[in-house]
Amino acid sequence: RRKRSVELVWTGPDADAVPLRRTEQAILELVDSAERHLLLVCYAVYRIPHVQDALIRAAARGVHITVILETPDRVE
Repeated sequence: RRKRSVELVWTGPDADAVPLRRTEQAILELVDSAERHLLLVCYAVYRIPHVQDALIRAAARGVHITVILETPDRVE
């Protein structure tokens, strides 16, 4: 079986005490490295530039993509 990993990416206020990657950088790296399956669960991913292009590239490589995200519209 392939090794699986989970990585936490910080999106909150700057934390100088711990070296962290930007959310966009982490998502793009994940999408661009996907080979077979990709499950992307994100809050406000529609606000991150270049994610759409990365997902299109992954789909062109034959990656099966599932994206779960919230809607920018308010639910009343």
